[in-house]
Formats: sequence, structure tokens, C-alpha cells
Amino acid sequence: RVGLSGLSGLFAVCKPAGRTSSQVVQTLRRILSQEFKVRKLKVGHGGTLDRDARGVLVIGVGKHCKVLHSLLHGDKRYEATGLLGFSTDTLDLGGEPTEPWASLRGGPGGGQGECPPPSTRRPYVPCHHVSRGALDRVLQRRFTGSLMQKPPVYSALKRDGVRLSDLARAGTTPKEPDPRPVMIFDIQCVSFYQPLFKLDVCCSGGTYIRSLIRDIGHELGVPAVMASLCRTQQGAFTLDKALQSGDWTCENILEAMQLAAPHSDVPVQLPD
Repeated sequence: RVGLSGLSGLFAVCKPAGRTSSQVVQTLRRILSQEFKVRKLKVGHGGTLDRDARGVLVIGVGKHCKVLHSLLHGDKRYEATGLLGFSTDTLDLGGEPTEPWASLRGGPGGGQGECPPPSTRRPYVPCHHVSRGALDRVLQRRFTGSLMQKPPVYSALKRDGVRLSDLARAGTTPKEPDPRPVMIFDIQCVSFYQPLFKLDVCCSGGTYIRSLIRDIGHELGVPAVMASLCRTQQGAFTLDKALQSGDWTCENILEAMQLAAPHSDVPVQLPD
């Protein structure tokens, strides 16, 4: 019989929107620890998803936490919705509005002719001139292959051991991260309904979809933010096979570990 201290395996859950990746890990650790009545269990995840994002989060237990690093840098697929005409400091709808044209190369001078803002909270820049065809051309011309991407200031990246997002929320203005190479293997616009557009993106680890949508907006000459995000695949783990939050039971987790065994060179260890 394998004791809980020897329990080891990988499985995937669907992280709900509104919960951090760390909170999900804590919940899963508690479920397993309470079932086997032990205090300590090593549990980790294979790549942070934003609090407001949902989708595949690969979980490692025991010795399999060591293989999570390879998943962190592996290929991922996302379904993301972008919103044209808005700009925030976090590059998504959870941030504070910023000057729409401050960092853009072009746009209507002085905001002349702007439509009334659809809300009193966020500035709006008219984007009715942006077409589906223009978006498709930009995606294929500028956002396929190897790119240099500047990550968001509000991110899990660390400086001197502290997350940039924590520094920013504490009132410190951290230095913007340097651009770094990422790879976009495939990117397609799957729907376009002004001012929203939906993308299917297959990319390398380390790619920030918030930054990608910001940069797409720049190329189109308008600001853009991420309105929603779902990770649909991470390595061999897909959303349709990930455990939904209502199915997070010890029995289902152990079964998922068995099914995921072929995806790792580390032997799975389960209790009898």
C-alpha cells in the first residue's frame, strides 16, 4: 500500500473564474489531506492563470511537482475575447482606465469626434473603422511565428523575489518588464462582432494573452483589452477532460491521475 506521503501524479482541473491558481491548489491539497488524514502534502500547478480567467490548470502531487516546470514552458492553447476601444493598467477589464492614446502611434488627434462613452468608468475610443478583414491581416502579418513581447506590469513575474503585480497594487511603480521572445504557432479570429473579437491562440509558454491583445490593438491603431480568457489546452491536457470544480473529490482525482499516467515519465503512485 502506498501511503499519502508517497502519493504522486498529475491531473488537470478547470480553474473557475474568480479564484487564483494558488487558491485552487490549496483547495485540492485540503481535499486530499482530509481524505488521508495527514497534514503535509506537496501540491503545485503547472502555470498561473489570471484570477478572472478559467480553464485548464495542470496539478502535480508529490514527486510529480518536479515535472511541472516542463509544463510551465510547454505549448498552450487559449480562447480569448478582446475588446476594442478601451485601455486599462492591467490590460483587462479589472484594471483602472488609462489614457487611450498615450502609448499608441496613431489615432484621432485629441480624441475629436469620439462617441459618448458606453460607461462612465472607462474611456472609449471609436473603433468602428476596424474590420474583420483588417484584423485577420494583422494577425497573419504581425502575430504569427516568433515575437518579442513585453509582459504586463500586473503579472506573476517577480523582481527581487516579489511579484510585479503585488508591487503595483502596493502603490510602487515597478519598472516595466523587458520584452522577451515568445512563439505564436497559430492564431485565428473565430468571431468578430464590433467592438468584440474572439481568438483561438496556440502559443509557447510565457506568452501573455493580455499583452497580445494590447499589441493587436496597437497594430490596428486603437486600444484593446482582454475581456475574457479560457485556457483550453496545456500540453496533453485538454479542457474537455479537466475536472470541473463540482467533481473535485478524492475518488475523481485519483482516477484522473491514473488516466494521465502516460503523459509523464515519472511513475504514478496511488493508494490501494
